[in-house]
Amino acid sequence: MLTPKQYQELKTKIDGFQSRVSRLQGQREEIERTLAAEFEVTTIEEAKALLTEIQTKYERAVQRFETSYEQFNDKYASIL
Repeated sequence: MLTPKQYQELKTKIDGFQSRVSRLQGQREEIERTLAAEFEVTTIEEAKALLTEIQTKYERAVQRFETSYEQFNDKYASIL
């Protein structure tokens, strides 16, 4: 059986956890609203998939740029 002090400590901890859960749910909802408004995705899973797609496109663009830059330098090194 809990003493009144133990009960109060437990209640305080539970209240703290409930408060934190509420804040985190609010943050998640705000993130989802932002994702919907800015990136037209409705879930975090869709956002992760979009991020992966964008990262892949970025990496390909970097590769193409580096290849083009090397070719440019090779071709015009004597002029520069």
